[in-house]
Amino acid sequence: MDNEKEGFPITAIQKIKLLKKLHHENIIKLKEIVTSAGPEKNDQENQDSKKLEGGIYMVSEYMDHNLTGLADRPGVRYSIR
Repeated sequence: MDNEKEGFPITAIQKIKLLKKLHHENIIKLKEIVTSAGPEKNDQENQDSKKLEGGIYMVSEYMDHNLTGLADRPGVRYSIR
C-alpha cells in the first residue's frame, strides 16, 4: 500500500474477497476488514505530508504461528490430508 499513488490496489481487493469466501480447515478465516481515519487535515505537523490517509486492517482468527515460521524450522514435515 505504501507504494500506491492512487487508491486501493485492485489486487488487494481481489485477495480480500477471495479470503472472505474461502472456508477450509487449512486456511485462516478472515473475520473482518477494519478501517481507520488518518490525522485531521488541520494537524500542523502532518499538513504537507502524505500521512493524512487512514489505514486498512485485516482481522483474522488467532494463530500460534505462520507458515513461513514453520517452514524455517528444520525437521518440520507436511502431509496432505
